[in-house]
Amino acid sequence: MRFGGLLELLAGYDPEKVADHVGLQRFAGTGVLAIGALITVGGLADVVGSDQAVIVAIWVAVVVALVAVGLGVQRFSTRTK
Repeated sequence: MRFGGLLELLAGYDPEKVADHVGLQRFAGTGVLAIGALITVGGLADVVGSDQAVIVAIWVAVVVALVAVGLGVQRFSTRTK
């Protein structure tokens, strides 16, 4: 999404309801990349045997990032009356 512009991959994406396509593409794409990086770090931390508190903190960060991206993409939609 960030570099390929594949906004139709977003669940519920309706081009008629998006006010800023480029902003949505950048925000959602960056969010997906960040979440992917966090998941990768969490998996690597688990594999190398990091402290359990570190692993839990990483997974909490993943959940927070998911919620933040899920709520943040709504600012790019047009308001219906």
